[in-house]
Amino acid sequence: MISRYFIDEDIPIVTGVETVKEVLEKMDDYRIRALPLVEDNKLLAILEQDNLLNQHDDATKIASLPLGVPDYVVANSHWYDAVAVLKKTKLDIVPVLNEELTFLGCIKSRTLLDNFMSMLCFNSKGAILVLYVDIRLYSLADIARIIESNGAKILSAALFQENNDDKTYLTLKLDIDDVSRVVAGLERFNYIIEARFQHSYFQNADQDRLNQLFRYINI
Repeated sequence: MISRYFIDEDIPIVTGVETVKEVLEKMDDYRIRALPLVEDNKLLAILEQDNLLNQHDDATKIASLPLGVPDYVVANSHWYDAVAVLKKTKLDIVPVLNEELTFLGCIKSRTLLDNFMSMLCFNSKGAILVLYVDIRLYSLADIARIIESNGAKILSAALFQENNDDKTYLTLKLDIDDVSRVVAGLERFNYIIEARFQHSYFQNADQDRLNQLFRYINI
């Protein structure tokens, strides 16, 4: 669960001697929209594909471009910190530095997403419920009691707060496919079911519908 364990060794670096064209070609080769600019093992910037495409002269050397301060995570931080950086930057890589700020590598957004899905047991048999709860009144113990009294168990749970509102999404992975009784039980206690997904949904859904789930849980 430590950030350095998720570093992808196949992400190349840019050293600054390359031209804009060369870096864009490298991005195409590796099918990635951002690359780290590194000099003497120090992270100088994260180069974004969209910004490079806006350069008028693709023969311009990367080192001559204006650079912003890059976001990063420390190697021994929890991988949740990497998720937070990913959410902030909207990029598909997260740089990892050690305590001396030496560049160690980058984590791909896909790696974090795969780990997130594994942690929440998304690929295990069973349904997913998304509840809309008031964080001030939230009690996972109470919700678990209702779910277990209706023949199911919680395999994983995650909270996602939207815009610092009191209302929060609670995503639950259950160990059963048919959640009709569970939903009815929760609704009797005035819980709002924002969405429900069966296991077959993940086996058969296309990418657009899968993305709809992650919009619900605010990734």
